[in-house]
Amino acid sequence: MTKKATCLSAASLALLCLFAFPGTALGQGQTWAGTSLAEMIESARWRAGALRFNASLNLSNVGYDTDVYYGYLEEPTPDFTLTGRVPFQALLPLSKKIVLEVNESPEYMFYLETEKERAWNNVFSGRIHFALEKLYVQAGGMLSNVRHRMGPEFDVNVREKFDRLDGRFFGRHPGAPLSPRSMSSPIRLY
Repeated sequence: MTKKATCLSAASLALLCLFAFPGTALGQGQTWAGTSLAEMIESARWRAGALRFNASLNLSNVGYDTDVYYGYLEEPTPDFTLTGRVPFQALLPLSKKIVLEVNESPEYMFYLETEKERAWNNVFSGRIHFALEKLYVQAGGMLSNVRHRMGPEFDVNVREKFDRLDGRFFGRHPGAPLSPRSMSSPIRLY
């Protein structure tokens, strides 16, 4: 067997074990953030081996608007509108103290008659959580590509694109209760 075939077989076996043998979802600590992470893993809607999934369908801005431009134009522009979003979350406990999290949130803004107002938006993020006994550390990043209308006073569509790396940590002083005030610090890398 070639080296490439051996690596492919090993990777396939690892994925099969991950999906085929459901295990206890781990990820906990004695901080309030670690406890919250453990609850999020245990309450996940769908499970495939160690993987945990959550998803939903969100509908907003549904209905008929008598003027989608808020009176900015001389003639009103009536239209039917709908915004649909399908947020998806995947959690993978790597060990009792380390969890990977991935979130994807595609969104479509639909206007029946006013086609130039239709838009696809997306926000993607990934994080790694370290839930240690008295310290909780989170590091991750986000990619966002979202179009906003500035508002009724300033009728301009703006497409906002950004990427961000950030992290945070929460600590618990000896004898302190499990509260967010124990010690926390967000870290923005850029």
